[in-house]
Amino acid sequence: MSIRDAASDILFSRNVYKNISGILMTLFLVAFPLSLLVYITRSYGESLEIKLRLALVLIISSAMIASYGAYAMTYYKITPKILALSTIFGALLSSGIWWGMLLPPFLYKVIPVMTALTFYLPGGIIYGALIAATLHEDSQTESFYMMLVYGIVSELVYPNVFWFLYYLAWGSALQLLKNNLRYLRNEYILVIILSFFFGYFGAALAKCYIIINWGSWDPLFKSIPASFLDGLFATIGGSIGYKIGKTIQSLPV
Repeated sequence: MSIRDAASDILFSRNVYKNISGILMTLFLVAFPLSLLVYITRSYGESLEIKLRLALVLIISSAMIASYGAYAMTYYKITPKILALSTIFGALLSSGIWWGMLLPPFLYKVIPVMTALTFYLPGGIIYGALIAATLHEDSQTESFYMMLVYGIVSELVYPNVFWFLYYLAWGSALQLLKNNLRYLRNEYILVIILSFFFGYFGAALAKCYIIINWGSWDPLFKSIPASFLDGLFATIGGSIGYKIGKTIQSLPV
């Protein structure tokens, strides 16, 4: 499919209002973690007052996004099949990326794409497979539930309550975008967009939490491109996951 065909698919898939709403939501969710990353990086300092102020900004911002997940859990029906798939894929995401932590830490310093290879590429495969497997189920909660499971497992392995809101915000943002783009006629394009966003949003927001939690930060000319690069690797993973998800979708349940 050409870029022109993909753009036409986005603009004219159902009706103008729904597509404009999806485009605006996409732009907002792309700008959200980026603006946070820029603000926190430029404002960070070693004084306690600055750290507390930035932590408060991050917590409030994350809670605003995470509130959509609570809304989805309350008002959208989740079938036993979607709940089971979301739980399974959330557990896979939790277990599938831990092996990367067994590698020597210096590799992440000398190989710029190490995080993208060990986390966002396999994560994109898992997330893309979940979306493709549930596209015909009219689900509006699967992304949030998957990240909720991932967050719970992560907290059990490496307890840090400050990060739990990160997982909720990440899952809520994915769900919010998916629910606004679910009218796209081309399922593959939808999975690709969501897979990129899985990597980009997760990476950019994680960098904000890393700065506040551990005081470790990179200059913006490095951290911003790295977030988009992580999104690119997640997109590659999503294209693989799409084929896996379509196979799962065809299985009798």
